[in-house]
Formats: sequence, C-alpha cells, structure tokens
Amino acid sequence: MKKTFLANDFVRSLRFLEHPPALRGFTLALHSYCAERETGGVIYGAAEFTGPMWRGLLGRGGNRSTIDAMEPAGLVRWRGGDLEIVGYDAEAEEKYRGKRDAGKAGGIASGESRRETKEKGERFPTDDPSTASTTPSSTPVREGRGKEGRGEDGVGRMSESEGSVPPSTDPAGIWTAADWKRQFEAPWLARYGGLAMGGGVSAAKATGDLADQLASLPDADRLAAQERAPQMFAEFLNDESPQIASARHPWSWFVTRFDGLRVPKAKPAPRREPQRTRGGLRILG
Repeated sequence: MKKTFLANDFVRSLRFLEHPPALRGFTLALHSYCAERETGGVIYGAAEFTGPMWRGLLGRGGNRSTIDAMEPAGLVRWRGGDLEIVGYDAEAEEKYRGKRDAGKAGGIASGESRRETKEKGERFPTDDPSTASTTPSSTPVREGRGKEGRGEDGVGRMSESEGSVPPSTDPAGIWTAADWKRQFEAPWLARYGGLAMGGGVSAAKATGDLADQLASLPDADRLAAQERAPQMFAEFLNDESPQIASARHPWSWFVTRFDGLRVPKAKPAPRREPQRTRGGLRILG
C-alpha cells in the first residue's frame, strides 16, 4: 500500500511532538511498516523479532531497546507478543481497503461482462449462415479446465494463485515463499468460503519479505517449519482478536508472525503442590 494512515490529532498533539526527533522518526517508520502491510497498526509477533529485523524495520540506529524507550513514552504498547502502534488510524485503513475491494470486485464483474459479450459475438457474428466464418478461433484454449473449473454459467473462475504460483522445484522439497502462499490459501479459503484471498500489493510485498526470511534460515529449519505448517496456519486462522478477524486474516499478517508461529508454544509447567512441613521436616503422603 502506498498510503500511510496517521491520525492527525495524534501527530499534532503534544504527547507526540514533545519527544526527540529520533523517537518521532522511529514512530513514523512503524506507521509506514504497518500501512504497507495493512496490519491495522499492529505488528504481530514482534516479540520474536531479531536485531536485524528491527534494524530493517526502524532504520539506522533502531533496535529492540528503541522500542523499550518508545513504550513509556506512550508511542507503542505491547499486547502479549504483538506491538500496537499508538496513533495509527486503523479506521481509515479499513475504509480504504473497503473502497479498494469494492472497486476490484466491480472491475472483475465488468471484465466478465465484456468477455461474455465478446464470446457471444465470436459465436454469432452474423445472422446469415452463408457468411459465418468457419475459421477456427485463434484464441488459445486452456487445456485441463473442464466443468470442474467452471461455475454453473460455464465461465471459468481462476483463483489468484492458480497459474501464478509455481510448485517447488527444489530437489530437497524445500518450499519457496510462493509455495508457502499457495499452501496458506487452502485453509484460508476453507475458512472464508467463496471469498477471494486478495491482498494486492501488500500480499506481493509480504511474499518478498518471506523470501528474505526463508533465505536466512538453514534448510533444516525450513523443513521443520514445513512439517509444522498445518499447525501454523491453524494457530493464525483461529486468532479471533478483533483487528485480525475484521481484516480476514491477511496473508501479509501471517508473514509478520512467521518466525513466532514456526516455534511451538511452550507448554505450561505442571503445577507443583506445596509441600507440608513440620518443624522444618517434610511430611510424606
């Protein structure tokens, strides 16, 4: 996304302007990061970020200690392992996304209408049989798309990933970022039914970010993450926090939480019953 959603009443307030320029600059970097990925002003899994990830996010001089300084200043706040950016206009982001999705849906409907009109014209170019063209259509035919890939009206419906996300060609079977996106799409569609996963520019950027993350991991860690992929998808898609649920669990948000999700949650230690003592001696039984 090319827009940044800053709440002017916050940016022009004393609680923002009273801070040093460096902290204000780091805050704007966080706003830009969230807007680019359409996260609603929350950096999911931020508690798991490494030093290089913080430097890439905040720029030169930025690290985890920077966030620790921003928290008491009221510029960010922790929500468990996620970092919320104060002053981010999540409502404006939601409105922008709604307008964009509506425009996209209208464009798809318009394109289908034009395609149907064109197909009818090619089938019935004239009412005079003697002048009807017998030349085969030069339009290439997609093989392998029978009734199973078409709706009741006979018009093919292609998902975003179909034809654009190649299967992994790595001889060791290691997934690329595009493979992860394709694998993620199946459980996402199972949850949201006939909706298109979408994401546009932010989804493409997220796939690029994931490619960078994967490149920094040893092959053994990447294969271990693939084994855990169903649990990672389920953990993410079962997150019912208001912002992530209202945004319909975007792919870009999954990528921001990738490092945290690939590490299984630690099981709570079993509760130990207090031992009874009498005069400093432990009583058995």
